[in-house]
Amino acid sequence: MSNFLFDLFSNFALLAIVLIVCHLCNRLIPGATLNGAYISVGLAAAALLLGAVLTFLVFADAQNRYDKFSAPAAFFARTIAYALAAIAALTWCYVGRLLRPTWTDTRSTLVPGGADEVQPGVLTAGPIATTRISIDRIFKSVIAEES
Repeated sequence: MSNFLFDLFSNFALLAIVLIVCHLCNRLIPGATLNGAYISVGLAAAALLLGAVLTFLVFADAQNRYDKFSAPAAFFARTIAYALAAIAALTWCYVGRLLRPTWTDTRSTLVPGGADEVQPGVLTAGPIATTRISIDRIFKSVIAEES
């Protein structure tokens, strides 16, 4: 169990380091669009592949020296730790995308205050703010069109 917790902790530490480095690169390098979550999932997949090779090919040939590392149970514990870190990374990416401010074209988006008050290309507060519509404003515009 302690090996699993160490694997999980080290995977989360690697995830945090990759996210921080990618965020800094995106801020400091113009035009960089690195996604730290995808990079950490790729690193976890590569580590899983190398772990499988080591566990079932290298350590399996030297059972007497590397008995605890060559056990399939140890490999599956590492696999679960990699999978949990990958799920956390993809969840972080998804939640970050939902909460990130987005550039919207106000000609195709209904915004509180109407399109007259907001200029095209204005930074809004994300998908939640762009979908809030005043019911009174809708009814007033429908009544104005009918008359």
